[in-house]
Amino acid sequence: TPNPGGAADESGQTITFVVTTDNDGLFSVLPTIDSAGNLSYTTAANANGTATLTITGTDDGTTDGSPDFQQSVETITLSVTEVNEAPSFVLGSIPTVAEDAGAQTVAGFANTFDLGGPDESNQVLSFVVTTDNDGLFAVLPAIDSNGNLTYTAAPDANGTATLTIVATDDGTTNGAADPQSSSPQTAALTITEVNDAPTFGTLGNQTVAEDAGAQTVSGFITTPNPGGAADESGQTITFVVTTDNDGLFSVLPTIDSNGTLTYTTVDDGNGTATLTITGTDDGTTNGSADPKSLTQTITLTVTEVNDAPSFIVGGNQAINEDAGAQTVANFVSINPGSSNESSQTLTFTLTTDNDTLFAVTPAIDASGTLTYTIRDDGFGVANLTINAIDNAITNGSPDPKAAPSQVVSITVNPINDVPVIISDNTFTVAENVTTVGSIEADDPEDEAVTFVLAGINADLFSVSSQGIISFSQAPDFETPRGGSNQDSNTYTFEVTARDASQGVSSAQTITVQVTNVNDIAPTGPSTAALTQPQTTIDLFSGSNPVVDLEGDDVTIVAVGSAQSGTVTINSNQKTLNYVPNDPTFVGQDTFAYTLSDGVNESIIDLTLNYVGQIISQPTTIGVPPAQVIPIADANPSLLAVIQNDRSAPGFGASAVNGLVDGIAYQRLANTDRNAVIAALANALSQTDASFNNLIGLYRLDNLTGAVRDSNGNVINPGDDGYTEVALSNAVPTFAFRVGGSSSNTLPAGTAFYAPLDGQYYAPFVIANGGNYSGTVNQAYSFFFGLLGANPGNQAATASNYNTLPVAYFSFGAANPDRAAHIKSFGGNVFGFEDLPAGVGISDYDFNDAVFSFG
Repeated sequence: TPNPGGAADESGQTITFVVTTDNDGLFSVLPTIDSAGNLSYTTAANANGTATLTITGTDDGTTDGSPDFQQSVETITLSVTEVNEAPSFVLGSIPTVAEDAGAQTVAGFANTFDLGGPDESNQVLSFVVTTDNDGLFAVLPAIDSNGNLTYTAAPDANGTATLTIVATDDGTTNGAADPQSSSPQTAALTITEVNDAPTFGTLGNQTVAEDAGAQTVSGFITTPNPGGAADESGQTITFVVTTDNDGLFSVLPTIDSNGTLTYTTVDDGNGTATLTITGTDDGTTNGSADPKSLTQTITLTVTEVNDAPSFIVGGNQAINEDAGAQTVANFVSINPGSSNESSQTLTFTLTTDNDTLFAVTPAIDASGTLTYTIRDDGFGVANLTINAIDNAITNGSPDPKAAPSQVVSITVNPINDVPVIISDNTFTVAENVTTVGSIEADDPEDEAVTFVLAGINADLFSVSSQGIISFSQAPDFETPRGGSNQDSNTYTFEVTARDASQGVSSAQTITVQVTNVNDIAPTGPSTAALTQPQTTIDLFSGSNPVVDLEGDDVTIVAVGSAQSGTVTINSNQKTLNYVPNDPTFVGQDTFAYTLSDGVNESIIDLTLNYVGQIISQPTTIGVPPAQVIPIADANPSLLAVIQNDRSAPGFGASAVNGLVDGIAYQRLANTDRNAVIAALANALSQTDASFNNLIGLYRLDNLTGAVRDSNGNVINPGDDGYTEVALSNAVPTFAFRVGGSSSNTLPAGTAFYAPLDGQYYAPFVIANGGNYSGTVNQAYSFFFGLLGANPGNQAATASNYNTLPVAYFSFGAANPDRAAHIKSFGGNVFGFEDLPAGVGISDYDFNDAVFSFG
């Protein structure tokens, strides 16, 4: 109702409207009002909301004829309500995938979403996907709100499906839910074929017996399936079989298209083989050949079966009677069976139809050797039935098999049996007897037997038709004719026996032993010699000893009285002991003695030549006159020097002239005792020693320097224990300290000693021995006892020779340094050296204990 004004005169005025808004953006064409009052406008696309319109109406009136426009303003509100619009989107492409590719995701498959106006930008789209081939999928296709397509093809499925896709938003109109859906779109989804590997089962491991022949196992392959998809059902599976033990088969295993397994094992073969079975189909992928395979393994076991053994015999046997034990090696050639049975052993059982022909019945051992023994004098034919059985084990259990029996014959040919000598082969005959004894022979055929002698001593004997052996001449034990040299009382020859069929026995060696008849008395010497001071007369040695021609043991059983001495029989009854009544006796004596061989005796008169000792005079060595010391009334013949002028080992580079190794003294009965004492005193006065020594005499057993211990044992120089035994034989009352200022001082309890007549003595010196003041025996014990200063009399050294007590003897072998320590200065003057040899000392003057014998 526009009204230009209230008066009628304004009715013709025109009102012009002007419209403004406070929300121009709501409009694509702003609101206007025409003169007729019509409002027009166009809202902007997808815009909604409110806008206040201010409308100003202006007339074209006048006042007093002059323009006088008047206005009127009105406001209104214009509301544009919301309207939800249908969404839109763009589809991408779906990649082609292979069969059985698994779950698939196509990111951004639906994209470029158009939800409507800006006020719809927060809407969320929901997609609905339908297919024309739902069977192609295990999980149907779906599109999430972000446009990601997901699906999973059905196993083994391939082909094409058309997907129809509609998107629906969650928009509202005027606050009320007003979902709008897009127009449907379609897309193609393609799954290409893939050939699946075939599957199949088997009947599992197979077991067959050895030598079972060709084998066919129908239906061995179970549930063969060329592939999972229906489109593979027409495929064919081909089977290939390999083994890890081809040698077990004569025809290798195969499997045909029907799944039938066939094979043939080798003869006598057993063991196991692993069969690898590969099944391959003839399928394709995308039209191209794409064969697929499946492999399985089984074990094929061929169990052992014991084969019956066999053997070949060596044929019939023929031997002669009395051939003895028989051994026929390799009589049987054995075949225990197949190679795996080669270790089996055959046991043979033999039976005969003539057991009485044998002393030991036939037998065959595991090696095929035939043994048997024919009984003595047996002959004829025996048939042998031979059976054999093996000792096989099959699959752990005994499984013996027997070989076919075989028959052979043993023929024993009769022969003439030679005689057999059955008598003893040894005879003992006393001398002077001709008959020896009898020979006997046994002849199996009881034929007459004769004897023949042969051999070394056969010509000394004869044999009668009755077999009596005799000496042709009676034997004499003392003049034997036996043996190969005809000088023995043992006679040998051979005897053989011959029967009427000219069968000759084996030769038997006969031994005839002739024994002695004791009929000859022993003989003995009629003269003997004895040298003073010896007392033993040995009649069984020498150039004319006691003899018994019969070899009997002979003893002295009686002895008569001697004229100049006493004769006794020693305990061994082989020697006599003679002691002159006068110690000075020299000459002949006579007496009788009796020999006995246990049966016969002989009495023999003996003349004994008793002579004095022959002692050589010592060699005088050329020395300066000052060293030759005369000895008053000395008798050099009383000095026994065993070796003179001997170089001593160990005393420096040059030999020491005049050394004597082995010196002894024997006082004879006619020696002037006072002269002895004077000579010794004179000698001792010449002593010059650098340290105190002890000199003395000790008793010898003989001139070799031997001594006897308390048990009567002989100890020689150089033997262990010589020092101890020698000093135990020292003359206790004859000892001197020599050297230094007291060289002629006698120790307490000593005196000059007059040696016993006929006894051997030798000197000794103990270096450093004069430093002891006790008795001689105490000194020996103190120096050389187990707890002494020098047990065992060890050799002195360059560092201890001034103090160590060392005993030196006149026999170098007895000294600890094995050197001679005595020098001869001639004229029955000798000197001891108290320094050890071989230790680098040069003061060897041999004047440390000077002595003389008289």
